[in-house]
Amino acid sequence: MIAFSLCIAGVPTCGADCYEDVIVVGAGSGEANGTYVFDGMNGGRPYFVKGVATYVDWNGAFWMMLHNGTHLYSNDSQDDLPPPSGWYAVNGSNPPPTLSGGHPCCQGPTLSGMPPSSVTAGASYGFSPSVSKGCPPLRYSIAGKPSWASFSSTSGTLSGTPGGSDVGIYEGVTITVRDAEANTDTVGPFAIVVEIGGIEPAGAGDTASFLDVPLTPAEGEEPPMIGSLPLAAIFEIGEPITGGCRLLDAHGGAILGAYVKVELYRVTLGTPEKLKRVASLIVRHDEASNCYRFEIETDELTPGTYDVRLVFPDGSAEILRVKLVAPST
Repeated sequence: MIAFSLCIAGVPTCGADCYEDVIVVGAGSGEANGTYVFDGMNGGRPYFVKGVATYVDWNGAFWMMLHNGTHLYSNDSQDDLPPPSGWYAVNGSNPPPTLSGGHPCCQGPTLSGMPPSSVTAGASYGFSPSVSKGCPPLRYSIAGKPSWASFSSTSGTLSGTPGGSDVGIYEGVTITVRDAEANTDTVGPFAIVVEIGGIEPAGAGDTASFLDVPLTPAEGEEPPMIGSLPLAAIFEIGEPITGGCRLLDAHGGAILGAYVKVELYRVTLGTPEKLKRVASLIVRHDEASNCYRFEIETDELTPGTYDVRLVFPDGSAEILRVKLVAPST
């Protein structure tokens, strides 16, 4: 039989079922002393060979040492690995050996798992990769960590709750595990999309209105109805319709990375009312005013009833009925 060494003692990056060399010293039968390398499994236990004909082996009931088919030493231990002591000579006279090594080689860690690809603003995100093998202690690191998330270097867990201002795509996230022998494995790179969830629109000013100059009824009075909706404001032709809004998530956090679609419709009153779109624009968050500002020019419009429709990213809308009147002289 020709024996091949499948791993090197002390090197943890060997394959499955690989074990350290066994070192035998002190045997009265000199041929038993020396270095034995792992050669396979027998009865669920590893066996080791020196040269081509000297073995440390499990025979199904006890451990033994063999040389050229001659049984030299035995050990009644039921351990899964060659026991370091307790050996005795079969002939009863040779001094017994002492063994060292024979432990499983430390294999590099394997990291796995499927990180969630998205999370809604205001909801919790969490991912804990699974690890197998590796030489302890294991340490984790991360690249591309989102600013809203925290990371554990002892478990590899990435978690956090993004707010409305965190809406966007976070790419290039990579989690790495490293063991005591500098073996590494990674999960990633992967991306996390923070999506807009339930949106709570709010006015931009102290009046909580979406318009800069809203109609203000007298105390105790309701705004007049124009057709099916209350009148929100009156503007003169040539005076831009201006306003703004804030977008809040379910926890009251500001959503900054979204948009608001602003549409203006000419309304023909009646049953039913008829609408004709006359203007449309997309507005982004304005850092200076800290809201989504809009401005609709009215120079080319005619007096009448109009609806300002604010359409938010989740599909909800706010409708503001306004009147355009001729300029005052």
